[in-house]
Amino acid sequence: MINNKPKLRFISHLMSASRQRIQALTMQAEQASSVRDLKSLSAIADSLIEAAPSGLESIGFYYRACSLHNKGQARSIIEPITECELPVLRARAHLALGSYAFLRSDLSLTEKHYRCAESEFAACSTVDHLGLLQLRKMQAVLQSLAGNHTGSLGHLRQSWAYAEQLSRALPALSYDLLNSIAIELNALGNSAPAIKLIRIATNSPFAERFPEWSQSQQEIVEASPTPARVLYMSVYRDEKAARLIQDARDKIRASAVLQVLARRDLVEATFKYADGSIWSTR
Repeated sequence: MINNKPKLRFISHLMSASRQRIQALTMQAEQASSVRDLKSLSAIADSLIEAAPSGLESIGFYYRACSLHNKGQARSIIEPITECELPVLRARAHLALGSYAFLRSDLSLTEKHYRCAESEFAACSTVDHLGLLQLRKMQAVLQSLAGNHTGSLGHLRQSWAYAEQLSRALPALSYDLLNSIAIELNALGNSAPAIKLIRIATNSPFAERFPEWSQSQQEIVEASPTPARVLYMSVYRDEKAARLIQDARDKIRASAVLQVLARRDLVEATFKYADGSIWSTR
C-alpha cells in the first residue's frame, strides 16, 4: 500500500508557504498604499495575482485597482470583487466604490456603499482594523460636510483606536488622522490644539507624500485667533511678541499634546492629557 502521508504533509507545507507569501505581499501592498507609492503597489499587486491560489486572485486585483490613477478603470476592476467569496474583500470593494462615488460628488451612492461595507466587515471572522479605520475616516468626512463636526470627531476617535493597532507597521496612517482631527477641532473653534496636532503631521517624514497637510496647517493658522498665531510663529526675538506669547499662554487653556515616538522607523502614538481629552468639543 502506498503511504500518502508524506505527500499530504508536503501539500500542506506548500499551502502554508503560499499563505505566508500572500500575507507578506498583502502587508507590503498596504505599506505602499499608506504612503501613496502607487508604482510599488502596482508591482506588488502583480505578484499577488501570480502567487494567489485559484479563486483568490481578487486580492491582487483589488490592489491593482488601488494603484490606478484612472478611477473609472479602477471601478471596473473593483465592481466584480463585491461578489467574491471573502467578506473582507467584499467590504474593501464597497469601501473603494464608495470613495470613488465620493470623488464624483455622488453622496447618496457613497453612503450606500459604506453601508454595504459596514455589513460585510461585520460578517468577517477577524477584525480588519485597516478597513474599519478607512471606513470610519470617510464617515467622518461625510459628517463634517453635513456640518456635524462633533459627530465627525466621534468617527475619528474610532479610527484612532484602529490606528493604534497598526502604528508600528503603518505609521503614516496616524499622521494622516492627525490632519483630519486638527481640521475638525479647528472647525469647532479649538485652534490651539489643532495647530499642535497639524504641526506634528507636517514635521513628520511622510509630509512630502501628503501635501494637503501643509494646506490644512496654513488654513488653520490663518483662521486661528491672534494668540494662537503668535504661538505658531514663535517670534521670540521681538519683545512685544514675547509678551503676546506669555499672554497667550495664560489665556489658552492647557490642551492634549500628541507625542509620536519614533523607533527604527516605527511609530507608537499615544495621547497625553493636560486637562481633559483631545476629543472634547469644548
